[in-house]
Amino acid sequence: MLKALVYGLIASSSLFIGAVLAVILGKPGRGGRLSAERREMVIDRATRAVMAFGAGVLLCTLSFDLIEDAYQMGGFDQTTLGFLTGALVFIIIDLWLDRLGSGMELMLGALLDGIPESAVVGIGLLAQQGLGLVMMIAVFISNFPEGFSGTRDMLGQKGTREKTYTPRSALAMWGSVTAICALSTLAGYALFGDASPSWMAFMLAFAAGSILAMVSHTMIPEAFQGVWEYRSRKRGTRFKIGDKIEALAVVGGFLLSFVLSHLAR
Repeated sequence: MLKALVYGLIASSSLFIGAVLAVILGKPGRGGRLSAERREMVIDRATRAVMAFGAGVLLCTLSFDLIEDAYQMGGFDQTTLGFLTGALVFIIIDLWLDRLGSGMELMLGALLDGIPESAVVGIGLLAQQGLGLVMMIAVFISNFPEGFSGTRDMLGQKGTREKTYTPRSALAMWGSVTAICALSTLAGYALFGDASPSWMAFMLAFAAGSILAMVSHTMIPEAFQGVWEYRSRKRGTRFKIGDKIEALAVVGGFLLSFVLSHLAR
């Protein structure tokens, strides 16, 4: 139980770490010699690279761990049912979140995504074979850009917003999300300890489906935002080498998750 709680705290802590970093970087006078515009470009680019890296980690984790373990436990029936259900649930929730403000949308999205993700960390500990460790790392990496970008939106750092929040309020809300996600890991470990293999298969596939829908709908589009913008030159069009950073970050995240998943077994 204690191990599950520790894993949950580590996995969800990056939400709060990202929020704290957004508050620190948003203070006046930060940035040194960089102009405000240049500073924003650097921050946005770094955030997109981290998000792309996290997307690669999650893609590998759901492909080689969640789906494979679900199939081994429950076969095609439970895997297919759970996978499609997870994707549909995410889409329905996202339609509701579209009505909210951008920063609040990211925060609630992180909560609704983080609960099943964190629960799977606990389930992974039950499943053994290192799945809990791999999921903890994957969730930790993917949570950071959500906390960072969401807090920047809530503080009004990414443009004019109809409603902004004070740093204290934003940190309090992200701290609550972090705590709930950490407790979800403990709940996943405690509630599914005696679950049947078919039910475990459904939950693993459910998490895989919701994660894949989230990665394809949210993480990758945000990571590659602006990548296809290019400069027109007198002698034609030239893509900048920097436009390839996000693609390499996805590849790097996928490879890291693949290596960790095999080392942990």
